[in-house]
Amino acid sequence: MEGTKEEAHALLEKIGVSLTSSERDLSGKPLMKVAMKKWLPAGDALLQMITMYLPSPVTSQKYRVGMYIYTKCGHGTNIILPLDNSK
Repeated sequence: MEGTKEEAHALLEKIGVSLTSSERDLSGKPLMKVAMKKWLPAGDALLQMITMYLPSPVTSQKYRVGMYIYTKCGHGTNIILPLDNSK
């Protein structure tokens, strides 16, 4: 961040980011990191994207089961092999 600490703090107040007293002592890149973590928390955004757009495990299981073939091994146990569609 270019400029003085006072300008940075004024800008952060305008966008609604509140800093603790220890965070107000930071400057430059550390201040920018703290401000971005508070202003736009990536963890919350990522979790929201995962829950909204990834299918549930029950739904995705339908697609995965079709990719495997079940067969019997020599001593009576079942094994799962990947289905080879190249033939």
